[in-house]
Amino acid sequence: MNVKRLGELLVESGAISNLQLQVALSAQETSHRRLGEILVDKGFVTEEAIAQTLAEQYGYQVVDLSSVIPNTDALGLIGVEFALEHCALPLRSTDTDLEVALADPVDIVATDALAQATKRRLTVRVATRSSIETKVREFYGLNETPLKTPDDLPVPGRFGMLRARKSIGAALLFDAVDHELDRRVTLACLETNHPDERSLRRRVQSAARSPHPNVAAVYDWFEHEGHSWVVLERLDGETLSQILKTRGARTISQSAELAAAIADGVETLHAVGGHAGLVCAGNVLIRPNGPLLLPLDRPTAEYGSPEVEMGQKETALSDVFALGTLLWEMASGDNPHRSAGGRHRWSEPEPHESNLPGPLIETLKKALQKEPERRTQSARQLSKSLRALNWNLVSSTSGPASATSAQEREQLLASLDSAATGVAKRSFWSRLFGRAA
Repeated sequence: MNVKRLGELLVESGAISNLQLQVALSAQETSHRRLGEILVDKGFVTEEAIAQTLAEQYGYQVVDLSSVIPNTDALGLIGVEFALEHCALPLRSTDTDLEVALADPVDIVATDALAQATKRRLTVRVATRSSIETKVREFYGLNETPLKTPDDLPVPGRFGMLRARKSIGAALLFDAVDHELDRRVTLACLETNHPDERSLRRRVQSAARSPHPNVAAVYDWFEHEGHSWVVLERLDGETLSQILKTRGARTISQSAELAAAIADGVETLHAVGGHAGLVCAGNVLIRPNGPLLLPLDRPTAEYGSPEVEMGQKETALSDVFALGTLLWEMASGDNPHRSAGGRHRWSEPEPHESNLPGPLIETLKKALQKEPERRTQSARQLSKSLRALNWNLVSSTSGPASATSAQEREQLLASLDSAATGVAKRSFWSRLFGRAA
């Protein structure tokens, strides 16, 4: 069979023009994203048209997932991280076969990984990427607060193809196509008279100043019929708070890598005079290509430093305290500054907490000093200290809570080392959860 590229197929079918294909290919050279994602982001073609084109070319059946209820046994064959990383939804299974919905039916990496992980022969169906991601969140229990529908809100006319996503803090999130910017975006909506509206405005203005890839890009803020609308880059992934809630603590290596990446983004906020006080698990989005610091959630008192608790203004050093709190929360699975469990406010880790290795305890103690002048003096310094040690080797002797298999440690170590050698890294989902693709 003469296998043609997706762009060629879409041009031949009349779904896009040659000019639109060339624009998308040019964008692909710098972004290294999938061609289909770029075409949809720019509004050149719909996901449904791409799915139908791929199915017709390769002889697969398109499945509408809106009314599909996957078999429990099929869902149990792969974990949620695997499903999100490969955009795969198991539908039905037998002892020898697995029916699965994929966004890209000719993704050899995904199909090989599925076959190897499940030890079953695959029957592939094609579905849109967004519908698979929605169903994965639904059937693996990742959905958060029920949302209003777009019909309940006065949506500005510049936006189309709205899809309700989730709520983060007081803001409602929607995926949409922004016809004015000619790209796919995520919208955050909040009533103009909401008590958190002024605070949200400050946080959004702060994030808008930072060019760092680990801080959410803000394209616009405006008011429309009693609602404030924030236009952000497309936010794909799950919040860290939801991950910790549904899947528990991360390994020491994963916690250190994630905290260091967020600290790098926070440092750029400080450098451009950005507003401190964004750091909390609800404001960290875990995406396939890395973490993203959002300005949407209002950090609770558990992330507040002693000086902020005493009424002083938030500073770069109070953000260091919040980063230390976040790091400890990831490694332990619980925020250490909550009053529950007999812990005191502004706790410090102790050596008898066997699930935390000594070097991590020392790092946390420096970041969580009650006196700002004794604390780690910048987010950059904290990031450097987290990357100075090989946490894979440190955590391998730290007890069962942070241990991983020898093979997983080697794989995660290789992914971390690749940042220095220039070798292509595995997806962030894979590194975060310590699993091989």
